[in-house]
Amino acid sequence: MQKICICLIILLFTACSNEKIKLNDYKSEITKKMEIPEKCKVLYKKKKARVAVMNFVDKSDTNNKFASSFVSSIENMLKRTGVVDVYERENYDKIDEELKFQDSGLLDPKSVVKFGKTKGIEYIITGSINYIKYGHKNYSDNMKTIATTSAIVAHGTKNENIQQMALVSALAGFGASFFNGTSVKSGLTIKIIDVASSKILFTKEVEGESKINSDKKASLEQVKGAVEEGIANSLEEAQSDFEKYFDTTGYISRIKSNGEEKIFKISLGLKEGVKVGDKFLIYSLEEFTHPLSGETICEQIPTQIVIQVSDNIENTGSWARVISGEEDSIKLLHIIKRLRK
Repeated sequence: MQKICICLIILLFTACSNEKIKLNDYKSEITKKMEIPEKCKVLYKKKKARVAVMNFVDKSDTNNKFASSFVSSIENMLKRTGVVDVYERENYDKIDEELKFQDSGLLDPKSVVKFGKTKGIEYIITGSINYIKYGHKNYSDNMKTIATTSAIVAHGTKNENIQQMALVSALAGFGASFFNGTSVKSGLTIKIIDVASSKILFTKEVEGESKINSDKKASLEQVKGAVEEGIANSLEEAQSDFEKYFDTTGYISRIKSNGEEKIFKISLGLKEGVKVGDKFLIYSLEEFTHPLSGETICEQIPTQIVIQVSDNIENTGSWARVISGEEDSIKLLHIIKRLRK
């Protein structure tokens, strides 16, 4: 009974925090700002990262037949995150022409830097196809042979056992047809390359599996479709890694109060993929000098304050309430970062 009550309280609180905020009820505008250290000001100029997805280097034994099969799946996954701008697909032929590959299959660093500067691309996503395995199995052919033999034996006989065996064989042949098909397995290594430095910043292994249900051997186009389907399903699991890597930093742009409660507008909205119920952690900023290098560094320090977005979401901003921590500690320009599951 106690557990049920706790669950109901949590559900009720969550529902309340997601309620539409009636902005007209919050008359008082709070104007107290957080002081921004000089080194940290660059955080407020960040926009969505611009990325391009390239054909993959095919290291499998398929004679480079699948090099472009994963581009659209990865591109769609990135678009779903809402945290990047994806280079338009019609320009991919230009990418292949302008970015030269070394004999090892790796991107030529000089070409990467030059391409990024001319096209305004910050990151390139590419990688390698490690393997693609597929094989056809037809169980029903064998069962048909058995069923035919059984039928011939059973024909003209009144032996009930033999007749039942023929019926069972026929049914088994029918059932086996559901297991016929081509099993397709594939493995990728996905890499994020920083255009400015041509360094690999992130690597992710992804494996996909799919099946083509058919009595006949699958065509190359069917195999390509199955490979894309298997990898697309696996990319849903990898999506959170890309969201964390590319997520846009935002800040508190407005604070209003009704005398009892404060609400907070953040600088991220529909364009950044913000959804009702999204949670953000508040960060404070400090500037310090590194003891070894002497370099001045901006440090982002997480607080214990969490805000949750209501259904007041605009293209370039969203309204939120505090669900954890002290709301009075939040000031204008406090940095926010999305809490991912």
